[in-house]
Order: sequence, then C-alpha cells, then structure tokens
Amino acid sequence: MAVPDAEPPAAPALPDPRQAGSPTAKPDDPGKQVCAALRLDLGAYVLGTLDETETHWIRAHVAVCPECRAEYEELAVLPAFLARLTPAEAEAGAVRTEVPPAALFAEAAERARRARRQRVVLLGAAAASAVLLGTLGWVLGSDDTGTARSALPTTGPPTASAPAVPAPASPTARPGERTLKATDPQTDTSMTLAYRPVSWGTAVEMRLSGVPAGTRCQLDVYGTRGRQETASSWVVPDGGYDGETSLSVPGGTSIPPDEITKVEVSQVGSGRVLLTATPGQSGTKSP
Repeated sequence: MAVPDAEPPAAPALPDPRQAGSPTAKPDDPGKQVCAALRLDLGAYVLGTLDETETHWIRAHVAVCPECRAEYEELAVLPAFLARLTPAEAEAGAVRTEVPPAALFAEAAERARRARRQRVVLLGAAAASAVLLGTLGWVLGSDDTGTARSALPTTGPPTASAPAVPAPASPTARPGERTLKATDPQTDTSMTLAYRPVSWGTAVEMRLSGVPAGTRCQLDVYGTRGRQETASSWVVPDGGYDGETSLSVPGGTSIPPDEITKVEVSQVGSGRVLLTATPGQSGTKSP
C-alpha cells in the first residue's frame, strides 16, 4: 500500500497558555469529566481530522488544562515523525486483511458514532453538574436576610462556545528546560523556544508572533555531526492568532538538547528563513 506524497497534517497550533486564567482544579470538579471525554479526541485533533466545532472545543480546553496539555504534547510529535515515513517503510508495515475495505469503513464509522454519543452524554452530565453546584452554592450561601455568606464554591454554567474547565496555575520552567529567543526587527517577527530532554530526544514548545496569516512554516533543528531534523510544521490560521499575541507550536526531535547547535523557522515552499536562534547567544537554562 503506497503512501501519498502529500504533506501530512501538522499538529494544530494552540493559544498561549500563559494568557489563560489561573484557578486550580479540584478532584471532584466537573471539569475532570470533561477531560475524560475530550481526551479521547486528542489524537484526531493532532492529525487535523476534527470538524470546526470539535476543534474549537479541544483548543479552548487544552489551552487551560495542564493534564490534557501534557498528553497533547506527547501526541503532537506524531505529524513530524509521520513525515519521515517513506513509502517503502509504510508498505513493509502494512497490515494485510481479508475483510473488504467497505466493511472496515462501515464498522469504523459505527464505532465512531457510538463513541461520539457516549461523549455527548458525558459532556452533558458534566455541564449539568456544574449548573447544579452553582445553584446549590448560591442557595446555601445566602441567609434569611438575603445576605450572601461563604458556603460552597459556586460554578457557573458553561457557555455554548467552550466547556467549563479548570485553568492551570501559572506555568514555571521544568527541570532541564532551556530557552532560545530570536527577533527580526525588520519583519517584526519573534519566537521564544523552550526545549527539554525526554526519553525519546527533545520536546520543544515554541511561541511565535508576527508571521502573516496563511503562512506555512516549519521548525528545523540542527545538531552535531551535521544532523538536521524538522521538529514541527504548521500554518498560521487565516484568522490570524485568534485574539492571542502569539501561537503556541509544539514539536519534537530525536536530537538530544546538549547536541542542538541551531534552530530555524522557515517558510515552507520558498525555504526562506524567518528566524534563527543559537544556544549560547540567546539562550537560558533552568536547573
């Protein structure tokens, strides 16, 4: 089975989590139920197969939920790794089956419909719980004179555009995390790249600003011994940055942090380099 030459979808960019709220979640929050439901769709979101409404819900939730964002970061490297899969490797790893493709598609579609119905029920229950907690807190929080007193924490009903979910505390640097920064004053573009060691290489998280909407970009990582890998690729949304000042773009590379010599953001197609950063010139490192 041959793999098309078309470029695989890049992991969608996320809003900057540093601009989200900071209340912490409690173990019995209805938001935990929302996490369980939306986390089932993270893989489809990374591969860009969700519709516009589902994509909006995932973006809104992952931007404020540290647990789901951590799982998203693990999955976000898949497009970059799939891009390095050759047709020969795909053919060698293809699964042979005697079941007609039409039957497989029908079965997969039915399973997806059942899973989606279950998620809708779970999300509805979580929203109802949030409304109930908010109402109960208001009732117990008022005395006979109508004066509010402290009782239960109140939770308002979720809006139609995004689920009611807890927001993380202010993010801090992770152990071993390093930071690179680059700015081009002529084009007013800038990036801040945080990267850290993981078991399979290096996980990266980049915040990018100033690149025009519709621009297809890629992040290339250069290492010792002449190595070069594409850590991530994406397109700036047609709507710009969705009200944010920067895009949050995750990625990954097999090159260890200590062996990274340079990172570049370039435009796909033209190859024009937009930004370059080198460790030691613009970088910091956390203990």
